Amino acid sequence: MSIFLALALFGGTPAVSTDGGLPPSYADQTVPLRYRGKNVLNKPKGFNEKVIALTYDDGPDPKETPKLLGYLKKWNATATFFLIGANVDYHPEITKQIALAGHVVGAHTYKHPARPSREKAGPEIWKTAKAIHKATGQWPSTFRPPYGISDGWTSRIARMEGYPVVLWNRVVPEFVASPSSANIAHAVVSQATPGDIVLMHDCPNKAPTVGAAPAILEGLTKKGYTFVSVPEMLRRWDVFKTAAEEKARAAKAAKAAKAAEQKKTGG
Repeated sequence: MSIFLALALFGGTPAVSTDGGLPPSYADQTVPLRYRGKNVLNKPKGFNEKVIALTYDDGPDPKETPKLLGYLKKWNATATFFLIGANVDYHPEITKQIALAGHVVGAHTYKHPARPSREKAGPEIWKTAKAIHKATGQWPSTFRPPYGISDGWTSRIARMEGYPVVLWNRVVPEFVASPSSANIAHAVVSQATPGDIVLMHDCPNKAPTVGAAPAILEGLTKKGYTFVSVPEMLRRWDVFKTAAEEKARAAKAAKAAKAAEQKKTGG
């Protein structure tokens, strides 16, 4: 069965950036073609632009998410929230607040299963996309698999539908025995490198992570970092890679031209 027939039969929704007529504060969710339908993990080698993507999974949460939005607003920082569809349905107003604040809302399945069957994986994606669209007016353009499982059916179907399956290259000490905001903030700020995608959470049992946000935002700002969404990060990676590819093509063409000239002149 083609993916488009499955969408028609089972009510799925394709990965689309935005609908027309959305509020101007809504984030640009455009993803470069090279990353659509692919796993996203490693930044381009040599990328040194001081931008960083803070990502938060498993929300929205009525207690932690509004606090986090307040911290981000104070620092004029953009983040990406990979939301669980069921939580979106429980808290549509918070979901809308995330989008209206200019952050990107990505999909993180409907009930956060690790490895659902092929038959159950599709609805996990489609129901989440519908919930996000109902709450915000936007379709998600990015997908993050629960537990980072990129070879399961949810990730496979997400890639077939054109989503970038967004992983991460920086984690924080959220799952230690007694996590503290200070330790989490120190890990992010001290280990940050240009182009990082940082994995964090804003669900009920991750209050220390949310509490670390002010120190993270202040510390990275002092180090010269700018905060971007995942789609914006991918667009910057794409510009960098395109420039490198064009440079390589020019060098190859110049080398070929030189060889041809030497052959012509007998040099």
